[in-house]
Amino acid sequence: MGLKIDAEGLHPVEGKVDAVKRAPVPQNVSELRSFLDMVQYYHSFLPDLATTLAPLHELLKKGVQWTWTKECQQAYEACKQGLGQSMTNLLIITSLSPRLPSIIIDYRLLSSRLFFIISRSIIYPLE
Repeated sequence: MGLKIDAEGLHPVEGKVDAVKRAPVPQNVSELRSFLDMVQYYHSFLPDLATTLAPLHELLKKGVQWTWTKECQQAYEACKQGLGQSMTNLLIITSLSPRLPSIIIDYRLLSSRLFFIISRSIIYPLE
């Protein structure tokens, strides 16, 4: 898996996303776990991922018989579609003082909705 950082922000590497998009529909628990591992690597590009994947996680529960339902198919397709539509950008605000933290604003446009993730980066100077 991979991520690319450029002047426009942080993006999933297109070739790696294509591997997720081309993944066949899981036929058993082992294949489902492999698919979920690939998708969860890109969780920051897919808001509400836990909710979206809930039908698929149900299949992983002990004692549950494998039945690929309409809800499972919808969750599977939503993950693939979400990765294809994601756009992310980083805005980094730094201070002239090395003692003040930088602020990182990660904003994403997904399905015509704007999401923000704001974090602080504290770097202590070596003395």
